[in-house]
Amino acid sequence: IASGDKTISETGELSGSIIDGLKVPFRYMKTVLRSSLIGLGIGTIPGEGAAVANFTAYLAEARAARHPEKFGTGVPEGVIAPEASNNACVAGALIPTLTLGIPGGGVAAVFMGGIMIHGLNPGFELFTRHMDILTTLFFGLIIANFILLIAGTILSKYAAKVTVIPINILAPTIVALGVISTYVIRSQFLDVVAAIIAGLGGYYMKKYGYSTIPFLVAFILSPIAERSFYQALLLSEGSYLTFALRPISGTLLLVTILVLVLPPIIKKYRKPEEEESG
Repeated sequence: IASGDKTISETGELSGSIIDGLKVPFRYMKTVLRSSLIGLGIGTIPGEGAAVANFTAYLAEARAARHPEKFGTGVPEGVIAPEASNNACVAGALIPTLTLGIPGGGVAAVFMGGIMIHGLNPGFELFTRHMDILTTLFFGLIIANFILLIAGTILSKYAAKVTVIPINILAPTIVALGVISTYVIRSQFLDVVAAIIAGLGGYYMKKYGYSTIPFLVAFILSPIAERSFYQALLLSEGSYLTFALRPISGTLLLVTILVLVLPPIIKKYRKPEEEESG
């Protein structure tokens, strides 16, 4: 993969302007809105995090696209979808954090710990006795987005230079940092071995044309889903009907079925229209 002097950018040089880049999301507002809603929804689910939101938004956009085969080649929709969901996920994670005291992710957990140190307990009391602080927080989030926009605009031309660094230099650096980070988390050599095996698995999946994104989503979600499934069965005393009869779980089940059933139907009816227009 890292052989030769190839770069991430196919042309090997930077082109275009920052202004042109800022205009692109406005041409794909449907993608921005859809991915933002996905990120917001996933952010409200405790323990999910931005990684799940990114992959889910990317997959949803690929399924909705007229030419999904172009995803992975740098199409604007594929870049916009995970970024929009990533930004929306942060705000979504604050919903269960502030209302229920259940962190929506790692960053939200740190934030909740910070406000509790200052005597602010999440829940009903926070929204009744400390509404002034919440108002300041919400305005702060809005201002932070503008600051991020300015900082991103200034730094983007420097960050973009990563795409013209030869892959035979970039890839070993990323692998080395990944291996070091894997060891630092728990200081166990077995984790490094697992990371290397996972890397080899990803390489062969890429080599033989298998998509790694669904695998990563399943890998991230499977322990969360298993734990939540077990907890739900304990609360329902072993009844599987609770997943269909409860409003929230029933709605999610219905949405899941629609997501699985509707795309093939839409694709089936879209093909004759494309043939007629062609």
